[in-house]
Amino acid sequence: MTIRERILDAARHLAKDYPIDKITMSAVAQKAGVSQPTVRRYLGSKDQLQAFLLKEQQQSPQSAPLDTRSRILQAAKHVFAQEGYERATLDAIATAIGLTKGAVYWHFQSKSDLFLALLEEQLQSPLSITPEAAEQVFNHPNPQAEVAKVLAGQLHHITTNPNWCRLYMEFMVQSREPEVQNVLTSPACRERETAIIQMLRQLQAEGKLATDVDPFAIGVFWAALIDGLMLAQMVEPERIDLVAWSDQLAMLLWQGIQPTSNS
Repeated sequence: MTIRERILDAARHLAKDYPIDKITMSAVAQKAGVSQPTVRRYLGSKDQLQAFLLKEQQQSPQSAPLDTRSRILQAAKHVFAQEGYERATLDAIATAIGLTKGAVYWHFQSKSDLFLALLEEQLQSPLSITPEAAEQVFNHPNPQAEVAKVLAGQLHHITTNPNWCRLYMEFMVQSREPEVQNVLTSPACRERETAIIQMLRQLQAEGKLATDVDPFAIGVFWAALIDGLMLAQMVEPERIDLVAWSDQLAMLLWQGIQPTSNS
């Protein structure tokens, strides 16, 4: 490998771990094992170095690996889920993807900052029910069967994604912290919930949903039911078969919200 190739290779490796505008000539020199004047002789100025790296990224977007920030978030999902917030460390997260803690600090100011970024990334829960799915339930010839179908999908996600469930519960545990609570109660986090409530109100107006129940209460009850079942599954996964219960749970839920003859 020529000196030029060593320098270019060093710059490319640094670009995988750090934002391009944070890469210095001295860092490239140290990585390549040459002097700074040697780096300047082959690459020119820092602006020219950045232009080179940006051009490479633009020319090969499909083959480029995940950016470092995304890799850190992926590793954080696993570490926070397995260890919990209190026991998780930035060292463990960095080690999981072969980075130094310093590389993590380029992207996140602290463990709390990383946790909040991960929370914001996970705002749209896979357990959420879309307004379209809610409408389909009440327009179906057999709404109870459709409720069972929706529940089965949610419960299947719980049983097949234990790490996601642990992470979700960790978010709930940390909700006592003002920063976490602010994210969990933000309009972005509640956007889908708001849409569902509006849909349920419309269905009440059309006589397809009992009018003596509060749509907001239905949404909260359904979410609480799922959260409770998730916790039970996490504690005793071998004893509790959530998917097998979906029909029975749907029956209990539907009996409380179906329209009555007096509605």
